[in-house]
Amino acid sequence: MRRRRRIVLVLLDVAAVPSLLLCLAAASLSAASYRRTDVLVWTSYVADHFGKVQLSVISRRGHLKVERLEMCSFYGTGIQAPSFEWNTLRGVTESHAGDAPRSQGSSTRLSVAGFDFVRDGIYTDPDNYYRTVSLGVPLPVVAVLAGVLPAAALRRWCGRRRRRVRAEIGLCPACGYDLRATPGRCPECGRILP
Repeated sequence: MRRRRRIVLVLLDVAAVPSLLLCLAAASLSAASYRRTDVLVWTSYVADHFGKVQLSVISRRGHLKVERLEMCSFYGTGIQAPSFEWNTLRGVTESHAGDAPRSQGSSTRLSVAGFDFVRDGIYTDPDNYYRTVSLGVPLPVVAVLAGVLPAAALRRWCGRRRRRVRAEIGLCPACGYDLRATPGRCPECGRILP
């Protein structure tokens, strides 16, 4: 049982490194998103539908929005190679990654505490349609949640170091009581020492 716990703690310490990187990236992206809007767009063309699928990641005003836009037109332009583009817009502007007009169709919108979910189905005529699904999360929340694991790892590391230093200078590792007079057992907390 003790060995299993040790393995879990080592795995948590290893997982703390990418979590710390995610925390720092989310915090810096959140701060930068108030000065500029970053839009990453990956576009893939679908042969059998004469349409395209766009996957967009938009950073704007402290929010990260991931959007999937599917456009189908039976008057398509043909097959093209997939493309990737990154646009940076200075200042905070309204941006929408897709080209879909907002007219008639069905829509589902859910927004709770800064988290957004939107699903739109737009039909402009019998031969054309647009479908959008997007998910938005506040970047400060991502930074805080990603920072929990590194904070716990740092707390464990500080506790191990404090206990090791106390044991080296002759103090009880648990409570810090001076053990020079009673080296086998701590009279303060009752801990038996090796």
